Amino acid sequence: DRNGDPVPCDVGRFKVDVSISFDGPDGEFTPVKGDSLHVECTEGGRSDLAFVMDNSGSLGDFVPDLKSAADNAMGGVVKDGGRASFVRVSTDANVGLELTDDREALSGQIDGMYVDGGWTALYDGIRMGNETLGGAIAPVDVAAYRNESTFCSASRKIGILAFTDGRENNSAHQNLRNDDYPGDGLDTNFEDLKNLRVDGITTPIYTVGLGSEPDHESLEELASYTGGRHMAIREPKDLNRVFGLVADYVQSTHQLCGTIEADRCGAATVRVKHSYKNGKLSAKGFQEININVPCEVTTPSRVVTILMTMSNPGIDRAVAAQLASQSLDWASPVEMPRVLVVRDDNHHNEYKNDPVFVRDVLVEDLGYEAVLMEEPATGLTPKMLEGFDAVWFSNPGYPIDDEGSKSALLAFSAEGGGVVVQGDDMGQSWGLGFSMVPLTHLDFVDNGTSYCGKNIDNNGGGRYVVEIAGGDHPVTAGLGGVTFEYGDDIDTTLPRGEGEEVLAWATVKGASNCNPKPVIVAFTP
Repeated sequence: DRNGDPVPCDVGRFKVDVSISFDGPDGEFTPVKGDSLHVECTEGGRSDLAFVMDNSGSLGDFVPDLKSAADNAMGGVVKDGGRASFVRVSTDANVGLELTDDREALSGQIDGMYVDGGWTALYDGIRMGNETLGGAIAPVDVAAYRNESTFCSASRKIGILAFTDGRENNSAHQNLRNDDYPGDGLDTNFEDLKNLRVDGITTPIYTVGLGSEPDHESLEELASYTGGRHMAIREPKDLNRVFGLVADYVQSTHQLCGTIEADRCGAATVRVKHSYKNGKLSAKGFQEININVPCEVTTPSRVVTILMTMSNPGIDRAVAAQLASQSLDWASPVEMPRVLVVRDDNHHNEYKNDPVFVRDVLVEDLGYEAVLMEEPATGLTPKMLEGFDAVWFSNPGYPIDDEGSKSALLAFSAEGGGVVVQGDDMGQSWGLGFSMVPLTHLDFVDNGTSYCGKNIDNNGGGRYVVEIAGGDHPVTAGLGGVTFEYGDDIDTTLPRGEGEEVLAWATVKGASNCNPKPVIVAFTP
């Protein structure tokens, strides 16, 4: 209500209108039927809020305001029967206090905060905050989202409040001083945060950024994706107000739930309009959020996995062209398919022109009709793939990061479309919150930067030797026995024996007793 207190379940009238688009915010929005929406209301019930506090001090000594705001918000949560935890973020992140309703212990943690002038391991801190709630980086529990009584329950209200006055620069591949400040030793990147869950349900993350230094765009994306909210503030004096708002959100009584048609899944944009009226008191609101509707695992048709960069200097262009052509012709239901080449947006500028090379080879060398597309930030949708016979999904140096894209590729393949996934990290599943196994049928071991006693990455140090196997498989026909050196890491994976056939293997140049690892794999159900 206007005082910031939770509205009782039996007071006033609450009305909502919801529409959804699976084709992005500029696509067509379809109203969600009113009879599939309801408001779950629970008075009482414990709320748990993890406080992730950045005290690296990019903007100077704001700590008095931060201490006051955090202490007041924690006190409000505990007063209403909830619990709070505390994670401190600076050059590394540490859990100061697990979930507790001990008001004195929480105040003690707050009193111990100080500006230490370090870097910012914010992503690690947010992950640790989720762990204090009993969660982890995990695949979505599709069953939990299909069971309305499980998903639409306000009995346990949880969230993460993440505050920063700076920019993430010391988690995962962002590390500046990781050797000296390793945190808990687990790397965390931005996409991991979208896959933080408790009991299979995504954890809402409420982000607060102070000043112009934080990456407000990324914080907004994270909050929107997880069902939280981002608040950008200019002055430390605003901390008390916004922290109080977050505590109110977590303690709120009304939860909106709805169901949508079962044949749609993946990335979606949802618009919610709501109104509340109680006598002369009325309120209205509007919110647009990005969500990912979990997809059931689909059995693909034919998929080719190529765990390397096609434009690597060790690979002759003619070999790359023949491999590309035969991969597409085998996977696709038609000869000379119309191809969509997708560049994963998670490339971090590492060999970002490799998908351009693939497109150019297909068009200029082979005469295919091929279109290059940038993967949207929210991932691919099935509609984006309509009109194509085959999709070549490329990320030369990083893993695929959007579950929606993986699901769209699986659905496209299951309907008979040809799929090629290509890049030397395309086998990775660890840390993604979802598994690549349904596409690759390979068990991920590690990223292969160190193998058989050699360090291999970025065409420096050691070299892999890739050999295309003999045999008459259409993907590698005429290429049997071709070998070349490859100076980048190749994911270390193991075949699962589910219909996949390894068509090329890699060993390490100059290493003895080195087990070969898969490089090119073709899957037939």
